[in-house]
Amino acid sequence: MKILLLLLLIILKYGGAGYSPQILKGILKFCAYREANRRQLVTRWLAADCLSTDELSKIGLNNWQNDMSREAFSLEAISVFSKLSLLDEPLIIVFDQLEGLGLDHNRSLLLNFGEAIKEIFTHVPNSLIILNFFPNRWEQFKKIFDPATVDRASQFQVSLDKPKHEELQDVLQLKLNSIGEKVEQFFTELELEDILECNSIRSMLNRAADYYRHKINKIALPKKIKDETETRIIKLDDSSLSQRLEEIEKQLVSYKEIFTKISEVISEFNPSNNGKNPPIIPPIFPPPPIDPIKKYIEETTQILLDEYQKPQIITDHDDVGKLRKIVEAFKTEYSLQIDHLLLGKKKLPEHLIIKNEKQTVCIGFLEIGSSAFTFRIKNHNELVINNKNITFRLLRDCRQDKISGKSGKDEIAKLNHTKNGKFIIMDAENRINLELLYSLLVAIENKDLDVSLENLIQVISEELKDYWLVKILTGTPKLVAV
Repeated sequence: MKILLLLLLIILKYGGAGYSPQILKGILKFCAYREANRRQLVTRWLAADCLSTDELSKIGLNNWQNDMSREAFSLEAISVFSKLSLLDEPLIIVFDQLEGLGLDHNRSLLLNFGEAIKEIFTHVPNSLIILNFFPNRWEQFKKIFDPATVDRASQFQVSLDKPKHEELQDVLQLKLNSIGEKVEQFFTELELEDILECNSIRSMLNRAADYYRHKINKIALPKKIKDETETRIIKLDDSSLSQRLEEIEKQLVSYKEIFTKISEVISEFNPSNNGKNPPIIPPIFPPPPIDPIKKYIEETTQILLDEYQKPQIITDHDDVGKLRKIVEAFKTEYSLQIDHLLLGKKKLPEHLIIKNEKQTVCIGFLEIGSSAFTFRIKNHNELVINNKNITFRLLRDCRQDKISGKSGKDEIAKLNHTKNGKFIIMDAENRINLELLYSLLVAIENKDLDVSLENLIQVISEELKDYWLVKILTGTPKLVAV
């Protein structure tokens, strides 16, 4: 009863135009349900996913209309939250990790972000919107955004000073507490100085992690760190350098004595030597350096495998967004063009046209269900027939509900019987490879993976050369199947 009264109060106070009443109804149902399955269904509904008739009957909601604009829906949903916040706590929207928007291949995304921010300021009043930038990145963005966006986003600017070395060292100590080590004892003076001189807390932690893996797991330091360390050693004053050389010499003498004793012991147990020719002890070589990208691929793949079994909301919009990000990155190294198709005002599956030097491929995603699936694949099939020079691949995650309706099945069969089209069920390997490519690019933008984009693309092109998407992006032989 209280929920219904609250809903009535908000509608009476702010009006019931647009999608606001439906969004409010969905939010209130989500808060009211305790059953995990129903809450999951409402979550999918709030993500503009199409539910089956049986699923809708369980939560008492109706599917969104096919002509619904996702952008308009999202903006109105945020506006609803801002109005709700006036009844309780203020709405605070924080945008973080925006550094990647400054990369050349993300320019269109940056422009769209600027427009979205301007719309949020206009339609979501009484809210606090925070954008986190490094100063040099904000100066770059101000030259790209239109004046209206800059004026709205920079009403108040707060400059934060870089943490002092003592504060950064306290952060390191918190990390080392889990293994019972002290910062001063775990890192040498030179290593600690190198770590604390990093430009950000994230890069400092990444640098410390490299030293940690080197000491604990015997993983070779990245070449970049080795080069910087050698440079720092050269810059040390003569007295300090002499002292370090003396320490190294003492260690070498100590190692020599140990190997001599080992040689004598081995000679005693080897009569053929008669003590005359001590055995040759093979030199000890350091382990080969591990490529940080390959290591990150291994670790991330395992994480994705673990996450794959957990319930997830999968949407066409998210999938095509990840695909676009991947293609934009590969455009920096390969000759690629991006486009999309239209069919009047008819609703199509989310898709992307990728043109390389050898072929043109349309990759689409159709994760929705119910009647919306049938309408969109039917429109998609019309495109396939009218564009015989384009190879079409329409993908649907295997974890989604199976298409059981006769009309939907018929449209799938029609697509699979065309010469240039195919309906693909994405299995675990297919999905994980897509997520892996996306995760690697995000890791570079967030500085979790400290390598160049060029180097990453080179490694991916080799490590995932058999993955169908990489074949398209690198222009290898024509795509036959996924």
